[in-house]
Amino acid sequence: MKTIICKILLWLCLAVILFIFWTGIITVFGYLKIAYAEEINIEAIIQIESSGNPFAVSEDGCVGLMQLSQSVIDEFNKRYSKPKLYYKKEELFDYCNNVKIGTWYINQRIPEMLKAYHIPDTISTRLIAYNWGIGNLVKFNKKYAGHAVQDTLKYLPEETRGYLKKYYKLIKEDK
Repeated sequence: MKTIICKILLWLCLAVILFIFWTGIITVFGYLKIAYAEEINIEAIIQIESSGNPFAVSEDGCVGLMQLSQSVIDEFNKRYSKPKLYYKKEELFDYCNNVKIGTWYINQRIPEMLKAYHIPDTISTRLIAYNWGIGNLVKFNKKYAGHAVQDTLKYLPEETRGYLKKYYKLIKEDK
């Protein structure tokens, strides 16, 4: 009888471990799948932001694969302020946490802000907001309202123009 109980417990433990492992994998791929559904290539963002280094820290204090700022972390925590979902900055070196919050920001939060400011939600506007900041994009949009988008891109900061070029080059190579 003891042997049967031990075997059952062993199988249960194994099932729990596999469940935890697969849930983590599904979570990461789930967020990447959401990203592709929105047409933003998260792998390209990760490559540009951190070269795939989960421990990257910028001069500005942005962290992890997607180089998340403290304000993005705070905004996510405020919106989802449940004890299990409250993230500290040091927890964002974990790729699952970083990709989850970064994908939420670029595919949900930025589009919400673009809509609120009556800015078209395109891949380019999301990337500009992600790289340069929504506030800067709003000011830029007001200054160049009524102009064709292609005519105004040359007035973006050099870093942001470079960011767009890197992104589109990476996704072109990816196809």
